[in-house]
Amino acid sequence: MMTFSDDLFYALLAALGGVSGTAGYLLGLRRFANRSRGELQAARDALAEARLAREAAEHDLQQARDAAARDLQQAKASAERTLQDAQRASDKLADAKTAAERALKDAQAAASKPTTLRSPTVTHTVLLDGVSNSGKSTLVHRLAFPCTEAESLRKITATQLAYRTRLLPICFVPPVGPGRETTEEPVLHAQVLRDIAGEKPYEIINILKQLSTERELPSERERHGSAIVVLVWDMADTAGSRSRITRERLQLAYHNDYARQLIKQFVIFFNKLDLLTVPPERVQQLVEDERAHLASITDFLGNDVVRTYLQGSALRGDGVIECQGAIYTALGLAPHFRDLEKDKDGNKDGNKP
Repeated sequence: MMTFSDDLFYALLAALGGVSGTAGYLLGLRRFANRSRGELQAARDALAEARLAREAAEHDLQQARDAAARDLQQAKASAERTLQDAQRASDKLADAKTAAERALKDAQAAASKPTTLRSPTVTHTVLLDGVSNSGKSTLVHRLAFPCTEAESLRKITATQLAYRTRLLPICFVPPVGPGRETTEEPVLHAQVLRDIAGEKPYEIINILKQLSTERELPSERERHGSAIVVLVWDMADTAGSRSRITRERLQLAYHNDYARQLIKQFVIFFNKLDLLTVPPERVQQLVEDERAHLASITDFLGNDVVRTYLQGSALRGDGVIECQGAIYTALGLAPHFRDLEKDKDGNKDGNKP
């Protein structure tokens, strides 16, 4: 028979067993919770890595797409440029073909036309000599291009190299035109103006040698005529002209075999009279003084060379017509211009009532 103490003992024992079971259960739950927490963190870490991997994959995919799009755009642009180049080449080829066909037609048309010979030409040479800044270039432009404005002439600088104009026609001999019938073939007389660089007078000898050589070359339709010297004398700086255009310098240039053969006319143009600030009678006296000086330093030319003295201003145009007339007279062409004037006067008189 159990006593109260036994019941109490068993009751305590049962209570202790329940407490021990509860403690074990709680300990198990704690261990389970710790393990679950570790697994959850591992799962979160794995998920974060998976997310990073996905983002990296998407980034790489986007870069691949962009690169592919760029390559496609570049390939497209290159293809378009190639196509345009091919189109331009095709257009050029077509233009070249058209030009060749046109040239062939022109050549055939020219070949079918009767051949007409150009009139025989006699080319005369006018050498403009003088010191630098004496006005040679201005006179050349006045003679070759009469319509040149004074403002343009003022901008002309000193010639550093020998300058020559193109071939400038003068007239036909015998003259041609309405009412003029002749059995002779008309010959075209033309002139070339050559501006000698003032600081390089040795060029004169080279030019004369060249003209002499060309004159001896056989030619049926073209030949070289006379050579004339126009010496431009700077009246605004006579001291400079005298110091640089000396007797020795003139003899070196014009007292040689080439010059004696070619040059038979010497035109001396006293230039820049408009710059002299002296009375008119004094101007003429200065001109006479310089004329006497030039006569003394050119007396070596002898009587075979005709000297003509003119004066004026190339910039203003004073004396330029007279200078051109002296050149035509020296070439022997002035009578043909006088004949034209007579014809004009005769036509005017014939038209009068």
